[in-house]
Amino acid sequence: MPTRAVLFDLDETLHADSAATRAALRATIALAAARGANTEALVRAAWLRALDGYRASPHQDYFAEIGVSAGECLWGRFIGEDARLRPIARWAINYQLATWERALADVGLRDDILAATLAERFRVERRARHDWLFPEVSATLDRLRPTYALALITNGAPDIQRDKLARSGLEPYFPVVAVSGEAGVAKPDPAIFAQTLAALEVAADEAVMVGDSPAADILGANRAGVRAIWIRREGQPLTAGARPDATIASLDELDALL
Repeated sequence: MPTRAVLFDLDETLHADSAATRAALRATIALAAARGANTEALVRAAWLRALDGYRASPHQDYFAEIGVSAGECLWGRFIGEDARLRPIARWAINYQLATWERALADVGLRDDILAATLAERFRVERRARHDWLFPEVSATLDRLRPTYALALITNGAPDIQRDKLARSGLEPYFPVVAVSGEAGVAKPDPAIFAQTLAALEVAADEAVMVGDSPAADILGANRAGVRAIWIRREGQPLTAGARPDATIASLDELDALL
């Protein structure tokens, strides 16, 4: 069947999420340098404390089910209709502050006001980088939009992913958006693909999924009967059982495969 729709993942496919998080972390820590903090030591301490607190969270089941990272927990508000988000929102406020308090203590600084300032500054710095798209993204979407129906399927908490979409300028490209935290199901479950295809009124064999995650995007597309194109940005290995129909290094290569 001819391709009628192209489904995209968001993070690390269109949006440079990891790079944006690292840059926001460094920009935030620059505030502490005036207090004599060793920048590199504080970068390491902040990230290790973020991971420790994230892994110890009582909400790990939700994070694993929906797809939420430690970096996102450092700035997310966890607002949405799902009742499970309310206790997570309360936890996140404490987690964000505690991460900075503990990281500062690790480098010999105990300053509650500075910790609160860094927690808020990171939230601001990270949101300011929602427009960190990969260089070829806008041109690719501009080329595809007149010919194909475009949709986005992304794992994550509702406010986190919607905030990225709104601030990145991507929202107008995607009349159909499926966020796992809203859909109640996450990639690689084929149900989230089925919901998206139904909204597009497109059959599975008329669609192509483009994503960077073998475990979520490629395996999910395989299970849903959708052709899968793997964008291998970080040289990650292929997940067992995932079968991409094609592999690309840049979205500039996509047109020839549709």
